[in-house]
Amino acid sequence: MKKLSLKIKLLFIGIFFLIQSNRYLLASEIEPALPLDEIKIHDTGEYLNIKSIGSRIAEASKIDVRVIITKEGKADACVYPDGTIVLTEGLINLAANDSEIAFVIAHEVGHITMGHYRQEIVYSMLDDLSFPERAKEEVEADLHGAVFMQMAGYDPASAVSLLIKMLETRSDASAYFSERIDTLNHFISQYNKE
Repeated sequence: MKKLSLKIKLLFIGIFFLIQSNRYLLASEIEPALPLDEIKIHDTGEYLNIKSIGSRIAEASKIDVRVIITKEGKADACVYPDGTIVLTEGLINLAANDSEIAFVIAHEVGHITMGHYRQEIVYSMLDDLSFPERAKEEVEADLHGAVFMQMAGYDPASAVSLLIKMLETRSDASAYFSERIDTLNHFISQYNKE
């Protein structure tokens, strides 16, 4: 697939800023497609309580969040400026346990604490992993997410296991996910030493 030119990226960013206020308002109008308290993990038959996981991460991070799940099959998540975190059913199906879901929620909260949410919507609109700033922001959100996970009582190593699964589903982004995995592994090993 041909990379988008800088002019086209700037055009998309301009369009994004024109519709930003509308997207912000629409986040509160997104209706959950699935209940948050009984999400069945397809491989294990176990159930996740997304509401409980979100509450634990919110309490640890001191950030109010609203988690909703859409029926989209692609494994993805995004955050809106109002604290709404949208998880796709595809991502839920990829996760093996509540710690992996906790990482996704904590990662998105990391974007909120770092003020990345505006850029995150642009990146998700373009579905382009080639922005150099995006890689930096994703690593920052990963590191904040690992800390929030630990504070909420989840195992930060689950962050790595989920990223490995995501790497396996996105062969076009191997360097992108590999860097995040390496950085997280290093951070977790250093964090656990303290």
